[in-house]
Amino acid sequence: MPKMSGWDVCSKIKSDPTTKDIPVIFLTARTDDISRSMGLKGADGYMEKPFDPIDLIKQINQFIK
Repeated sequence: MPKMSGWDVCSKIKSDPTTKDIPVIFLTARTDDISRSMGLKGADGYMEKPFDPIDLIKQINQFIK
């Protein structure tokens, strides 16, 4: 993303009262502990690439029930 990072986008979504309840799942190639910690701090889920589609569906299903 050329102008904003995923963390920036997530922060904007979560700080706006009209969008704060939209679930955010990070899907990233970053596998280090700091990235994971930052992702889980602001987002609702965090998955590393390559990802298992079944695990992604499980995470999504947690938020649409």
